[in-house]
Order: sequence, then structure tokens, then C-alpha cells
Amino acid sequence: MPTRTRDDATLASVQEGFIRLMRFASRPAVHQALRQAAGVELDRSAYAIVARIAEFGPIRSRDLAELLAVDPSTLSRQLARLVELGLVARVEDPDDGRAQQLTVLPAGEEILARFRGVWRAWLDDALHDWSAHDRDTLAELLPRFVDALSTTPVPG
Repeated sequence: MPTRTRDDATLASVQEGFIRLMRFASRPAVHQALRQAAGVELDRSAYAIVARIAEFGPIRSRDLAELLAVDPSTLSRQLARLVELGLVARVEDPDDGRAQQLTVLPAGEEILARFRGVWRAWLDDALHDWSAHDRDTLAELLPRFVDALSTTPVPG
């Protein structure tokens, strides 16, 4: 295991970069622009629901609510709309015939693919003048950073 070193200037720079990225990525205007470019009519919360079901599904709605940190009754209303739109389906839970799980339908997968395609094109444009080495380094370190954050308990 690597030895911990403390470089306050480096940590401050990582922190500031992360905060700036989170602020930028969570701006409604960013989602709106991506949504329009992809021709997708889902709001941010509906997109997040479909994306999480695709990532973790089939999944029970209570587990999805916990994953998204939302109230189950709020999620239930949003899911009803996504089912009505033909993006998500409720299927029988193979482990418990009385329960249901959520899965993404082909129309939902299509929306995710279009949205992600626009994202990739945007990233490609943003990184066009980066060297291949720098792009590869970012591609290696960013997921590693997210994994480290997600597995490290918040101090307190």
C-alpha cells in the first residue's frame, strides 16, 4: 500500500478542480444543451433514473430510491411516467414472484445512447488539443479518483 503523503497545495488544487467540475456539470443549462443536441426530452431527474436502472438493473424500486437518495413515493411517480413513456418496464423479480424489478426498454437504451453520444462528442471537442498521452492519463486517473472517493468514508 502506498505511503500517505500530504501536499496541501496539490490537495487544494484537486479539491478546487473537483468543485469546479461538479458545479459546471450540475448546471441546468449544461443538461439542457446536451438534451437538445441529443433530441432527448427527459429532464435531469428522469434521465438519472433511466441511467441508474441501465447501470444497476434489473433493480427493485426501493433499492433504486436508496441508490438515488430520493423518497420512494417521489420515485414511484417518476417511474410511472417512465413506464408510460415506454422507457422502463416493471418485470417479475426472479427471486420473489410477488415483487417487481425495473429494467430499461430499448427506447430507454436508445435515449441513453443518443445522450451519451452527444457527451462523447462534446468531450472530444473539449479535449481536441490535448496530447494523446494527456487524454490517456485523464482516462486512467479520473475513474480511479471517483473510485477512491466512493470507497473512502467521509471524515467526521
